[in-house]
Amino acid sequence: MALPSLPLGRMNACACDSRAAIARSACVASAAGTGASRPLTLRSSGSSPSRRGLSTQIQGLGELPPLCREWLPTSKRCGAIGMKCGMTHEWTEWGEWVPLTVIEIQDVQVVQQKVQERDGFYALKLGGGWQKRKRLTKAQAREFEGLGMPLKRYMREFRVTADALLPVGTSITARHFAPGQFVDVQGVTKGHGFQGVMKRWGFGGQPASHGASLSHRSPGSSGGAAGSMYATRVFPGKKMPGNMGNKRRTVHSLFVYKVDPRHNLLYVRGSVPGNRGSVVRVKDAERIA
Repeated sequence: MALPSLPLGRMNACACDSRAAIARSACVASAAGTGASRPLTLRSSGSSPSRRGLSTQIQGLGELPPLCREWLPTSKRCGAIGMKCGMTHEWTEWGEWVPLTVIEIQDVQVVQQKVQERDGFYALKLGGGWQKRKRLTKAQAREFEGLGMPLKRYMREFRVTADALLPVGTSITARHFAPGQFVDVQGVTKGHGFQGVMKRWGFGGQPASHGASLSHRSPGSSGGAAGSMYATRVFPGKKMPGNMGNKRRTVHSLFVYKVDPRHNLLYVRGSVPGNRGSVVRVKDAERIA
């Protein structure tokens, strides 16, 4: 049963049960490649198969049996990896302007299982995107060719519980998530290079006119000594010029506003770290902020 891709506004969002939404979406996560869903948001550009459907056309990977499980309060399933496409917005029926980030789930499949007996923990390694053979090493290409799946551009690992393990080759699509639930999105922030304290930390700078020759944007004093009570050194963590951005950051509890299963798109409310085209990790929210 396909999940409706309807925009949820303020009233529906308050009444939504995130745990129930996750359970409903888990029952149809592995059956996403059957093509049974109707167009919900965007129109299809054509009926010819594209490379995005390769994961269900190679060595019978599309014939994997659908999984439907009863989740426990302690269950922890895997997330998904996607590409940040950019931002857009929509208006609700109450006239509220909602900023949305679009994330595309690009042909994500389970590449490897990790179990407690062999690896010491339970995890699933997912691969996504598309890659040319010449851009992979022999070892990397052999890993995908041995499994009979297309070459992947990026891979990420997700810790799971024993009851959330999926078979190798299972496809993870946008239907892995449900409208109304909350997710955590992790990405690498935009890099700004080496910046001064005014841009990096928001310092006010020195006077712009009298008494500040060629030091208008300098940080000022870094802390000096005043007797034996204070050390004559700069303490660790002092805000100084340095590299800005290009760090891994996680945004918690983003609301899933809409899901487009036909084009494998997620619409989450708010901003997501990274540039357009960067890889992000999406998983169920650990806490509801």
